[in-house]
Amino acid sequence: KSKKGKELAATLQRYGRYLNTGEVIATGVSKLIPAVFILIALFGFGGAFSDDAWVKYVTGLLLGVVGIWIALLKSGKDTLNSFAKNSEATAKAQELSLNGLRQELKELLECRENTLVVVIDDLDRLNTEQLRMMFQLIKANSEFPNLVFWLLFQRDLVEDKMSDGRYSGREYLEKIIQVSFNTPTIETSQVREVLFKKLNKIFEKNELIENAFNSTYWGNVFHGSLHVFFGNLRDVYRFLSSFSFYVSSFQGRSAFEVNLVDLISIECLRVFEPEVYDEISRNKKILTGTRNDRRSDGDKTVKSTLELIIGKSSVGREESIRKLLIRLFPTVEWALGGTGYSEEFNNSWFRELRICNGTHFNKYFSFSIQNNEVSQSDLVELLESTSDSECFVKKVLSLQERGTVKIGLEYFEAYTNKVPLENGFEYLKGILDIGDVLESKGKGAFDFGAYIHAVRLTVHFLHRMEDVEQRSTLLLSCFQATEGVSVILHVLQAEEERREDKAKDTLVNDLVFSQLKKEYVSKIKEIADSSGRQLIEHQHLDMILYKWRNWGDESCALAWLKNELKDFINCIYFLMAFVTNRSSWGDGDHVQKLSKHINLDTIEEYVPIEVLTEALMEGDELELNGEKQDAYDAFNRALEAREKGVKDKW
Repeated sequence: KSKKGKELAATLQRYGRYLNTGEVIATGVSKLIPAVFILIALFGFGGAFSDDAWVKYVTGLLLGVVGIWIALLKSGKDTLNSFAKNSEATAKAQELSLNGLRQELKELLECRENTLVVVIDDLDRLNTEQLRMMFQLIKANSEFPNLVFWLLFQRDLVEDKMSDGRYSGREYLEKIIQVSFNTPTIETSQVREVLFKKLNKIFEKNELIENAFNSTYWGNVFHGSLHVFFGNLRDVYRFLSSFSFYVSSFQGRSAFEVNLVDLISIECLRVFEPEVYDEISRNKKILTGTRNDRRSDGDKTVKSTLELIIGKSSVGREESIRKLLIRLFPTVEWALGGTGYSEEFNNSWFRELRICNGTHFNKYFSFSIQNNEVSQSDLVELLESTSDSECFVKKVLSLQERGTVKIGLEYFEAYTNKVPLENGFEYLKGILDIGDVLESKGKGAFDFGAYIHAVRLTVHFLHRMEDVEQRSTLLLSCFQATEGVSVILHVLQAEEERREDKAKDTLVNDLVFSQLKKEYVSKIKEIADSSGRQLIEHQHLDMILYKWRNWGDESCALAWLKNELKDFINCIYFLMAFVTNRSSWGDGDHVQKLSKHINLDTIEEYVPIEVLTEALMEGDELELNGEKQDAYDAFNRALEAREKGVKDKW
């Protein structure tokens, strides 16, 4: 900041520009010389083989221009300054000779009360040529007074690079370095202290991270395995530089999207043991499946795969990697001489976002949450909404709008035990409310729709209550408060089957079961009377009609249906309710063929075939498409088959 200091800084800059300008000019001219000679040769060659006067004239002119260009390169002051890209600085630098500048620097440095220290780090990362150039520059400038070069490097690496066969690298350094110091080895406890402090700073930035951290699990994983990766501060900073980035990738709205300890572990492997990391990423099935899932692989395959992964680790780290695999993947602990875990643990591993759960495994290797996935934030928000039926319905509908409601409700089954019992009424009412708008059919032939998961959630929650009277009262009150009829229908159907099998552990008592059936029939009649189209379009029409007949007045149900089927579109909706998928295999087929089928015998249990055919004749087939067309075609195929004497087959 002093006047002398500023003068010294300016002089050092001039000194540097002087040397740099000479280097730039020399380098630029040397690079241009080959191009110049190529041009001369081309011009001369072109002129020698042409008799046209204009060619010889142009060739001579161009040779003259090139000659002038060479002269400018050698002596043209302005051209030299342009190649240096700093004409003004170069002109000023040339005001003093190099010796003059050095003398001025020497005098300015002698006046300093404090030594000027130049720090040069990471010299061991340079190659041999770069090292020699650096040491030559240091030696050339070491004569200045009050100037000290402080060089930091790993001595053995530099000595090895500087050895040329005639002289050893150690002898070379001894001629340049006046005083050497060995940096003391940092204590392991200090390295860990830095690591933990840095991690805490990352965690403190977000409350969601703190909630996702299990200190007991972390202690077991770190002291059992991860500690081997952090021998010095460079290891710590190398890990943290990438980990802090990946942490931000998993910040959800309401939750951290992966298990924090597992993320730290996987990132350690990615940074310090990349081959182990790659092998783990390629073996999801073996590392996350149950023993039943892996029957086709065999125990020997599982064990050999694990030994392959361990064998990819660095020398001396094999045992640590083995212990880490056991911690991260308890699913395969049995194959490494440890405990075997049943499938019952999978729900807890799912809730804890563990990498050993197949649903979460891929997240740790993609380092992002896809937009079409159900995030941990979605599940947490769904859990929090169970205290308000309207809010719960909105959350489920938002999943349905994104096309993820089926997988969302399936995942939420793992959280059934986390729903507070005091939320029972609002939670179950919400499920009954939403049940009618959830798809009952999946995308594939063997796929269930989202609706079946709503039924499962209801039953699982009720079974958490040991008192059958309490369960009965709760379910009855929820059904009385809702307009939904789909979920309760399947719950009652299952209850009826259990009673037929004389099972003892029924969901509700006999009195409430009878009352629920009566109230169900009453609600169906009310819907039928107020809006026939609403009922005829219901996706569970077949089951609703069946139970209406069995639990209520059969003649009333059939009379209502016959009246509704006078309409063409109503007939189509009715047929859609009885369409089934039939699969068949042909010679040489590797996959089954699916076709739509309607059983006329089943239809006739509700209405004469003539009623349908008459109504269908009045309508326009051109109005149909998609499932409506499929139902219409299936019905006509069934009629043709019956006319040919082919009986319906289930």
